[in-house]
Amino acid sequence: NCTDAEKVALTCDIGGYPSTVSHNVVCHRLKGVQICDNGIENLCWNVSPSCLIHKHQMCDEKPHCGDQSDEISKVCLSMTHDDTCVRVVGGHKGPIPMAWLYDGVVDCESGIDETGTSWTTCGKRESNTFRYVAQNTTCSEDFLCPND
Repeated sequence: NCTDAEKVALTCDIGGYPSTVSHNVVCHRLKGVQICDNGIENLCWNVSPSCLIHKHQMCDEKPHCGDQSDEISKVCLSMTHDDTCVRVVGGHKGPIPMAWLYDGVVDCESGIDETGTSWTTCGKRESNTFRYVAQNTTCSEDFLCPND
């Protein structure tokens, strides 16, 4: 447990008990080491050759990388319009990338990104055209390529 509130990066279960985790162990780069039961502290991306960052620090309108690659990454191009998500790591409240909806990782403290039913969709759920979109006006007849 981290007792200094300014050093707390996230709260997660460790051994089944709610615990606080320091910024110093988020993206710790220790291969095979998992601190939180769900491994949330290891969801880090190399967004540029000079920047390794936790995914929840991306697309939050606060550059954490010297080259701002965390804010201009491709994943930041399509964001939700919902500002009720409080990110699990960092506590930023605001929109999240569309790619994070139903991706198997709880990104919002409330879990709405994995359980919410209010996300706008296009296409048929049982077809390859099904996708989440920012708003109803973005639905169109698009050709979707696999692995794109």
